[in-house]
Amino acid sequence: MSSLLRNCVPLGALNQGRQIHANVLINGLMPNVVLETDLIIMYSKCGSITEAQQVFESMPHRNMHSWNSMIAAHVRCAQWDQALQIFSEFLNLGYQPDHFTYPCLFKACAGQRAQFKGKKLHNHVIKMGYDSHLIVSCAIMDMYAKCERVGDAEKVFNGISQRDITSWNAMIAGYDRAGLSLKALNTLVEMQREGVVIDSMTMPSVLSACGHEGNLLQGSS
Repeated sequence: MSSLLRNCVPLGALNQGRQIHANVLINGLMPNVVLETDLIIMYSKCGSITEAQQVFESMPHRNMHSWNSMIAAHVRCAQWDQALQIFSEFLNLGYQPDHFTYPCLFKACAGQRAQFKGKKLHNHVIKMGYDSHLIVSCAIMDMYAKCERVGDAEKVFNGISQRDITSWNAMIAGYDRAGLSLKALNTLVEMQREGVVIDSMTMPSVLSACGHEGNLLQGSS
């Protein structure tokens, strides 16, 4: 049943997912935290956050994956407040987040332009020792950049020892969004010097920066 539910996701097969859910209930396979979490993921990724929430609320037991999946589900639907509320509930119950929890929370803060919430969350990350995780650091950078705190994003970027293309893209986009087009282009040059190959996510920010600088030659090269 879990495999069938997971196969519904790339197809966006909501009706088939509902039929599998019905079969799960008919066959008495609930409660089962794995199946319930797969239902949350299937419903949210197939466009029914309401049904995902209903499954989550009916769960007698939740594991880390189910909490993270529900937070991610709300973030995916741009329901920033709901995502942060679930995290508050999670903390109030005495649970501790892992490094998969934080990126979605920083996306929620970025979506709200809630820099103070984001800063508080950043401090929580440091306290928990997850600031060394690249995926978390990139999410923090993106949050600061979208909240127009480019200096803070830069500090996080400079503290990353092993930068991947996602971290470079986040910094370039942050500079461009803040109107620091020359810094964005210089960061691109530095990235290429370090042997990092640009991807499709790099280009929109680079082209935008070239446009702001009036650099037609670099933009077309």
